[in-house]
Amino acid sequence: DEGADVVVLAENLLPGLYFNAGNQLIKDKKISAAIPAFQEALKVAEQYKNSEFITKTKSMLPKLFNSVGGSYYKKENLDLAEQSLKKVRFYGIDGKESFIINPHPVVAGCITDYPDVVLKKQKGISMS
Repeated sequence: DEGADVVVLAENLLPGLYFNAGNQLIKDKKISAAIPAFQEALKVAEQYKNSEFITKTKSMLPKLFNSVGGSYYKKENLDLAEQSLKKVRFYGIDGKESFIINPHPVVAGCITDYPDVVLKKQKGISMS
């Protein structure tokens, strides 16, 4: 069946095409635009049970979300929040962020899966 062969080929190639598009966007410094490409890569990989790209994409997405989240930690953005009398919480903190040591006064806290790591960093305890 030539038609069945084309379907199998597409199922194997599609996740990689989305994944590669995401990588190109990263190289072009378009991190926010890369996230939907990797999300689509994961969706298609799961749909076609492509374990290679499921693993690769699940590894990449948290890094991208962390990168984008860190980019919002800019003094100008936080000053605007403070002027608006708004508090800010950061999500997805893993303890590697430099800004958690001495956060801007408008930062009310962070949400993390690694509270012990974050607390140690905030207290200046070495993680090595």
